[in-house]
Amino acid sequence: MRTLLATAALMLLAAATSRAAPLHLRWGAEVMLDVVVAGDALPAWWQFKTSGACRLSALTWSTDAPANAEHCVDWASGQAVGGLAGYKAGVFGASSARVVGVSAVPYNGLSELKANTEYFAFVLALHHTNTVGKGACAGCRSGACIALRSIKLTTPVVANDRLLGPAPGDTNATADRRVTWQGGAGVVIPPGREQLDCSFSYRDRATPLDRLLALY
Repeated sequence: MRTLLATAALMLLAAATSRAAPLHLRWGAEVMLDVVVAGDALPAWWQFKTSGACRLSALTWSTDAPANAEHCVDWASGQAVGGLAGYKAGVFGASSARVVGVSAVPYNGLSELKANTEYFAFVLALHHTNTVGKGACAGCRSGACIALRSIKLTTPVVANDRLLGPAPGDTNATADRRVTWQGGAGVVIPPGREQLDCSFSYRDRATPLDRLLALY
C-alpha cells in the first residue's frame, strides 16, 4: 500500500495498492485509516460527520482517480461509487479517530486485478472549511498522523475477499502508508496501541511536491 499527501486549497490523501498474485472478480473495497492528533482531546478542527461537529462536511471521499495518476490503473474504469462509511472518535484514545471508506462497482462491472500492478484505490480530501476567519475551528495547527491501516478487497464470494496491509517488519511499507499534518509534531500514541511513528512520511521528506505527484 502507498499513500501521498499534497496541500493546496485542501489536503489530498490518495492511496494505491498492488498484489503479488492476481485477484479475480473484484467487487469493491473497504478501507480503514487511523488518525491521531497531538493533545489530550480531538480538536474541533478534526471533528467531522457527527451532528454538531465544527467541520461536519470538511472530510470527503472520492473514487475518481486524480488526473495526474499516470502510473496507477483505475481498477473500476470509472464505474466505482462510494463514500465515507464512518468517522469514529476515540479509537486510540481521546485524541484519535478511525476513518472508514467504501467503494464498489455494479455486478456487471466486476474487475480482475493483475499481479504486481499498482491500482488506484481512493482519494480522501481534508478541506479547509472553517479554518480561518469567523467560525474558525480550533486545532488546525495541531500535529497529526494519518495511517492507512488496511484495504479489504471484496468479491462476490466472501471466502475470496483479501485483506491487504503491511507485512510484519517491512519498514518501507510501514513508512509509505503514513502521512502527517503540521509535521506530526506532538503526536503521542497511547501505550499498548499500534505505534504510528510519524517520523517517516512524504510530508516530512525534502522531496519537491512535483516529484511526489510524478510517482502517480
